[in-house]
Amino acid sequence: MEYSGLYYISNPSAQLPSSEAISSTLITRLEATFPHATRDESANWTLWHRLLRDIPPRAPSSTSTAEPYAHSYQHLMRLSYLNASRAYNYVQPASGADVTTSIPAEEFESHYNLLLNQWSQLWSPQRALDVVNGSTYTLGGAVTIHIGEVRSRRSGPQQGGVLSPGVVVCITTTASSSSESSDHAHVMDLGEGIGFEDVQERVTHVWKEMRKGADLGKGEVKEVLQLTKDVGGENETEREAVVRMWCEALKLRG
Repeated sequence: MEYSGLYYISNPSAQLPSSEAISSTLITRLEATFPHATRDESANWTLWHRLLRDIPPRAPSSTSTAEPYAHSYQHLMRLSYLNASRAYNYVQPASGADVTTSIPAEEFESHYNLLLNQWSQLWSPQRALDVVNGSTYTLGGAVTIHIGEVRSRRSGPQQGGVLSPGVVVCITTTASSSSESSDHAHVMDLGEGIGFEDVQERVTHVWKEMRKGADLGKGEVKEVLQLTKDVGGENETEREAVVRMWCEALKLRG
């Protein structure tokens, strides 16, 4: 069983140095609270996320008050640590079931441009976000933490400079036996018979310890919790769960 908590810390100033300061503060807290935390220099990661929203149909010429329009959303995402060779197209219709499909990673930009140029009457770009050099930490063999500053792309006459609307922290834990975690009791030794609530508690415990006493400025924290791997699950289904978690968090970002 694998469970993840994704935390988006907003940066009201949108200045990159402010996001770097938040990231540095959280890493300092992580290393101080969990002395056995190890940074994996070979596991730096990247993220590309593009969000589009459907364009409402032309309103009828009527004096009656129109009902609020429920939007559909379309996400394009690449996450290197999830699958370096694939990108994901996640569609959230206003009603009905969500749909996730994967495409070759090298087709990410061309697919996005197709939506922008050929389907511009249906879909409107909302934002483009990247993480260019995220850090990876491990706590024993049971917890992995990904941290990165989110950067937003600017286009048109205002392009230039780097804006950073926030920082992301993804904490993932796997169910392990007490023998596997006994050397790392500081993480939380959950013992045998680990269940859903136990792994969720481990994730939230690590986050609370990282955040305790950390100066996050005026940023707000948004949390998305997700069971990302169940017993007997299929690899592609598990990847889709991770995609949904990231897209929800980035869609909600302030």
